[in-house]
Order: sequence, then C-alpha cells, then structure tokens
Amino acid sequence: MTSVQGISVILPSYNEAENLPDVVDEIMEQLGTAGLKFEIIIVDDGSNDGTRRVASDLARDHEQVRAVRFRRNIGKS
Repeated sequence: MTSVQGISVILPSYNEAENLPDVVDEIMEQLGTAGLKFEIIIVDDGSNDGTRRVASDLARDHEQVRAVRFRRNIGKS
C-alpha cells in the first residue's frame, strides 16, 4: 500500500481579512506549481474585522482550503 504525501499549511490569522486572499493565492500558486498535494487551514483567532467571512469564502471557493474559527482571541503562541 502506498500513502499519498502532502503538506498542511496552518495559517494563523487575527484581523487579516484584507490580506488573506493574496496570501492564500500565493501559497496555492507556489505549492501547485511544485506539484504538491496540500491543504491550507486558516485559523481565525477571534478576529473582529471580517476574517471569518473571508476565510469561509476562501474555503467555499477552493477545495484545498479549510477554515477554523476561535470564538475569542487565544493568541498565536
């Protein structure tokens, strides 16, 4: 049995609504060009600027993207 290897990119986000589409596009372009199987997991750390909506939209539009949301800011560390 062979296993499919891939990469999981964890993208911590706090009030990054404006930047998320560009960052996700760049990651997808670079990993796609390299021919790698990958997923991008956007972790919204309790944002209050629309990051939740943008992350959800990106997950809906791209099968490689997942969105996770924390209800309050927990911090990146």
